[in-house]
Order: sequence, then C-alpha cells, then structure tokens
Amino acid sequence: MNKAFQPFLDKFVVVYIDDIVVYNNSLEKHLEHLHKVFPVLRENRLYVKKEKCSFVQEEIKFLGHKIRGGQLLMEEEGKV
Repeated sequence: MNKAFQPFLDKFVVVYIDDIVVYNNSLEKHLEHLHKVFPVLRENRLYVKKEKCSFVQEEIKFLGHKIRGGQLLMEEEGKV
C-alpha cells in the first residue's frame, strides 16, 4: 500500500497496514483527492469495505493522532 500511494503520502494520504486516511482542509480538496485515490486502489486491485468507510469527517482519531483541518496532529497525552 505504501508503494502504491507513495506520491500522496504525507500530502493528503496516511496508510497503516490496511487502513487508508485521506485528509484535507476543504470538501473540494477532499473530493479531488478521493478521485486520485480510488483509481490507485483499482489499479492495484485493492478493495474497501463499505461498512468501514467514512467520508467528509471534520476530525478523526487514527493511531494516536488526530486528523483535522487537513493537518495530522498528535493526540493529547492521556487521551489516546
């Protein structure tokens, strides 16, 4: 997965094992980046589980980080 998403890593994509996070600071950018991510999945025969997907979230927690407003932030200590 890291190889497939190399051009996007730490720009608007974070990958950990089989989890992919697409983060942005606007809905327009989010949709634009999803249009870049989905073809990479398709080309590499990678599939998503619809029930594990969530889109257009203002903030998510991911591996001890918060992703909000297009930024990857550390979780506050004691709240992980």
